[in-house]
Amino acid sequence: MGTLYDPFEGDYVNEMAVRHETARVFDVCMSCQKCLSACSVFPLLVTSVENCLDREAALLTPTQQDDIVNLCHQCGQCILQCPYADAPLSHAVHFPELVIRHRAMLRKNNFHTLGQKFSEEILARSATYMSWKRPFRFLGTQLLKFVTPDAILQASSQHHQMRKTTTPCVDVLATSEVTFFPTCVIDTYAPQVGVAMKEVFAQSGVQCVGGEKLTCCGAPDLYSGNIARFRRVVAKNMRMFRKSIEQGRPIVVGQPGCLKVMREHYAVLSNDPGAIDDVVKHLRDPWECVTDAQLHIETDNIGSPLSKESLVVLQSSMTLLSDGTSRAREVLVQYGCDVQVIEHGALTETLWEIHKERIDAMSQSLAQLCDLVEGVGEGDIVSESCFTNLLLAERTHRQVRHPFEVLAARK
Repeated sequence: MGTLYDPFEGDYVNEMAVRHETARVFDVCMSCQKCLSACSVFPLLVTSVENCLDREAALLTPTQQDDIVNLCHQCGQCILQCPYADAPLSHAVHFPELVIRHRAMLRKNNFHTLGQKFSEEILARSATYMSWKRPFRFLGTQLLKFVTPDAILQASSQHHQMRKTTTPCVDVLATSEVTFFPTCVIDTYAPQVGVAMKEVFAQSGVQCVGGEKLTCCGAPDLYSGNIARFRRVVAKNMRMFRKSIEQGRPIVVGQPGCLKVMREHYAVLSNDPGAIDDVVKHLRDPWECVTDAQLHIETDNIGSPLSKESLVVLQSSMTLLSDGTSRAREVLVQYGCDVQVIEHGALTETLWEIHKERIDAMSQSLAQLCDLVEGVGEGDIVSESCFTNLLLAERTHRQVRHPFEVLAARK
């Protein structure tokens, strides 16, 4: 997007420049409307602009602009079908990037209320609160009640001891080493998924080394417009990543939403010209790690195939490859599972998205996914998004497992 979305340019958080750019993007979206069914952002955008004289987006009030932007939860559905994503600079549209810039402008110019600043501060540090020892963890829990759904809060409390005490029980000769970055999503809210991943890695001949000091990818700060603190998180993580890579260990990132943030934003916001080649190219998802490892070891070393098991995989748009395939599905099929796929837009992939306001904004999409789950019947339900799994389990009263939990359970 050139300097238009360069955070190091002076106009990046200039209110007049940002509101002019927001109006331009809204006008382009109005002329297209291919994203009308993608999420709740675009119906509100279209309705608001149609009520303006001559359908002119520049006539929207600042409050109307802000309300539309604040509905976005960074699912990326709009980019998948946007015909203007690769247009010349003056006509290009990248709605998620616009949202980040717009929110950065709101924060820089003090348009956020004290309540918004307080809640976003709590959310950005929620993993720290849940790692506190008693009785201080009780105080952290009380703070989180202000910003997160009950299902998320209860899960983090229930799994706290598991995170501290559970270790993989598989002992297989390692053929390679990686640094495992579970992210605060898995480490705090779904530690059983991290344990399952390490067990599958061990079965595939991969040893996890280090990663204990890696906590958060920085998404809560980035998506709330706190660019300065996001850059500090990036700088800290990049130093640790470089050290690991110099020792010959790639970085395996446990959550797809966090990996997306790191691949798309770390190089730009670190202002490091060598970031892509030195670090970002060495970030891998868990399925790449398992698949690559299995290419170098005998099949007998990766455990016996799964017995025939019927699974319904909730396939998020966040985890689809560019060719529309899914590594998770391919690996599950390889181990003998009968897989049925239900595709859906990404819902809650990072810590930022579990803010109560974000959950409310995506309530319609979540309700639709719940309806799909309830219509599955008795099949086992599998999804790669830890937060989506917790929310679905609370609303449908059905167990929703991570694919790595399925693989780790094989005998």
